Parts: sequence; structure tokens; C-alpha cells
Amino acid sequence: MREDDQTKEELHQRTDILSDELWEIAEDRKEQAIEERKMIMESGWVEFQLEYFSTCAQHMMQSEIDKFKATIQLVHDYYHAVDDKLIPEAPETNHVDLLKEDTELPEVEKIAEGAEIMDINSYSYPRLDDLFKRALKAQIVPDVATGTADTGKKGAKGGKDAKGKPAEDDKPKAESIYVSEMREAIKVEKSILRFRLSQIRNWALKRLQYQRNLSLKIYQKLEDWIHVSNKAENDAIDQIADVIKDAIESEDKVQVELRINYMDFLVDHKIHNFIIPPPDVLAAMEEDIPTRFNIPQLNSLIQELAMLSGDNDLIANREAVNMLVRKVKNSSSFCDVGGLPKSWSQLTQTDFERMIRNLDPSNSGSINYKQFGTICILLQSGLPTSEDMEVMKKNLQQPEVSSNCFLSEKLWFEKTEAQKDRNNSHAFPRVDKIKELLFDLHKGENGTINMPKFTKTLMVGELRSIMANETKTSKYEDFVVAKL
Repeated sequence: MREDDQTKEELHQRTDILSDELWEIAEDRKEQAIEERKMIMESGWVEFQLEYFSTCAQHMMQSEIDKFKATIQLVHDYYHAVDDKLIPEAPETNHVDLLKEDTELPEVEKIAEGAEIMDINSYSYPRLDDLFKRALKAQIVPDVATGTADTGKKGAKGGKDAKGKPAEDDKPKAESIYVSEMREAIKVEKSILRFRLSQIRNWALKRLQYQRNLSLKIYQKLEDWIHVSNKAENDAIDQIADVIKDAIESEDKVQVELRINYMDFLVDHKIHNFIIPPPDVLAAMEEDIPTRFNIPQLNSLIQELAMLSGDNDLIANREAVNMLVRKVKNSSSFCDVGGLPKSWSQLTQTDFERMIRNLDPSNSGSINYKQFGTICILLQSGLPTSEDMEVMKKNLQQPEVSSNCFLSEKLWFEKTEAQKDRNNSHAFPRVDKIKELLFDLHKGENGTINMPKFTKTLMVGELRSIMANETKTSKYEDFVVAKL
């Protein structure tokens, strides 16, 4: 059908329809981006920052004014204390409070659409300028006039002495040195106030200009990104349409993946549309072998043996037989958990009695549960040879072995106990779990294994010499099923 002209025409029409739909999606995305930019500009965050900087400058200016007023008062008090006859009381200074609630200040500038980025030298901020002008009024301090000195003598002012000369009180007196020093000190404080107010004004102006210009640059970038991304999307749509139309004309199947990477349209020849993703990796699962215990069965067995044992690690034969008979019944109900291997499912109570007697050659009426647990754990594994024992003794030289040392040691049964995992699945760590079971079974109260006792248990003690006369034992299983 790809060779038919009508089919090609239909495919071209579908491609145009697809291009129009994609173009509409791109336009909707552009409108959403424009609306989002508008919401950001109208959120008032920038205006709040400008207001915040203005308030900081206002508080800083007010602090300088208050400090200036306190300093002037201190100067007056000091020179008045020097000679209260020469210096009158300090007059009230001009009170300027920039933090009054009824103070009317220009509103903060609103960053509108199309505002231009301005240089700091050409930028004015009416509110800051008004604050600066008001703050400068605080430096107006009334001059301290020189008062008439109180001599402490009686007599009217403006009279004449006995010789007809004017009285000394009517003569103009020279300005005191203290008054000159005070005026000079006040002059210095005024210059300091003007300097610090100018510094605050300049700092605030730079911060306001920086915040304003930075906001305008971000708004401009947002607008540029909107146009660039919209153009890139439209170009990508056109390129996709061209590739599809070329495939229609050349009567080929579009098997490669067409995608957009950031702003570039790519034809990825490494990815084909018909490739099936690989299946998920299966979970780890223990291999089902009917002749050996699985890990859940061993966990259940060891726990029950520990509960039935006494202080000397012994279990009465009758209790051990009853436990095994009960587990045969559990195998039909609980399967892997709490049961026995499938090869033991047909054994009767008589069979279990014989099995326990195999582990009690001296007819003491009880068996060592650690010995029985070891046999069940390593049921299909062979007994260690003399060479295996020598290697283990050499690597584990201490009489007491910790968990880390024991679990990291490479033992003889690892090859036998290893399992074959399913295809495309995680590995099941049966060997590691076997080691953990052995360590937990034989560890003492101090949390370590006594190697001499453990070695004796592995060699099955006197059982080995007894059974060797009747059968050639090669596996632990032979010790419990040889006489069945």
C-alpha cells in the first residue's frame, strides 16, 4: 500500500493534521508561559524587596539622627558643666522622626511591562530622596547665645561708677573659649551626620538599582526563553513533518526514534521502535531439591531443636521422634515452612525411631541436638577430609572464632551446597545462609564458636568409627538413613 498514490496522499494529509495539532499544542504552551511570566511580574515580590530596602535605609537614617541628637545634648551638657555661668541651658533641637506612621512618603516604584534598565547615575528614587531631605533637617541646631555672666554683685546694669565711667556689666564681653569649642564640636557632628546619611543614601540607592535591574533582566530573559522555546518547538515540528513526508515518498518505514533533545530535533538511529525492552530480573529463589532441606525448613528445625534441648544440648529420643512425625504432617500443610524434605515425606514413625537410634549408638536415650542439626544442614554434603580439616584449622587458628571470621572462611561444602539459579534472576545466597545457620547452631554464650567442639561435631565423633564397619560413609545423610 505504501506504493499507492492515494495512500501517499492520505499519509501526507495525516502528517499535516499532526503538524497542526502539534503547532496548537506549542501555541498553548507559549500562552501558558506568557501568563506565568505575567503572574510572576504581578506577584509583588520585587516591590516588596524595594520596600524592604527603603525601610532598612529609613531605620538606619533614624538611628543616625537619634545618635546625632544624643551627641549634641552630650556636648551641651559637657560645656555647661565646665562653667554654668558662661554656657546657658541647651536649647531644644529640631525634632525629626522618620518612623512616624503619619509620615507621608512617595510609594514604591512599580516595575511595569517595558521598563528600561537604567544606570545608577541616571536613576532617581523619590522615596529615598525624600527621606534624605527630611533627615538633613536634623542638623539644624539653634545657636547658643552668650548669656550675661552672673558676677554675684549687687547693683543695676547700665549705671556708671563713681568717676562717671560706664559700668563693666555694660561692656561687650569676649566670647568664651568654651563656647568656641562647643560650636566647633557641633560643626564636626553635623559634618559626620551629613556624611553618614549620604553613605546610607548611596548604599540604599545601589541596592535598589541592583534589585530593579536584576528583576528587569530576569523578566527579559523569561520573555526571550518563551520566544526561543516556541521557535524551537515549531522548527522541531517542521523537521518531524519533513522526515515523515520523506519516508512516505521513499516508501520506507519510520523505524528509528524521532525525538527532541532540549532545543534540537534528533533522529536517533540507535533506538528502533520495534525493540522490546528486556524483561525484569526475577527475584532470588532457592532451588528445589527433594533430597535436602531448604532454608525455611532448616530455620524451623533448628529453632524447635533448641527449644526441646536441655542445658547439656541433649534431646530425649522420644521427643525427637515426635517432632519429626509432626513435621511430616506439617509438610502437607505448610510445604516449605516447618516441614521436611520431600524424600522424607513417606517415612513413618518407625523409620524415625531407627534414624534416632543411629544417632544414639550407646543407647543413652538422648541425642545431641547440635549434632543432629549439623547433619540436617549438611545432609547432601560429604564429610570433610583430613586435608579439609587441616586447611580450616590453619585459617581459623583461634580456639574461639567470631562470626565475621567464620562467615568469610571458604569451607569444603560450598560446592555441594551451591545451587543453580533461574535464568535472568538474582542469585540466592544458600551457601552464606548455611554458614549462618551453622554458626548460630554452635555458637556459645560469648557469641563465638569453640573450634575443638565444632570439629568433633563435624567428624560425627564415635558414629563415624561405628558406621565405617558396616558401610562406606561419604555423606552426612548416611549416618541417619544407613540402617533404615
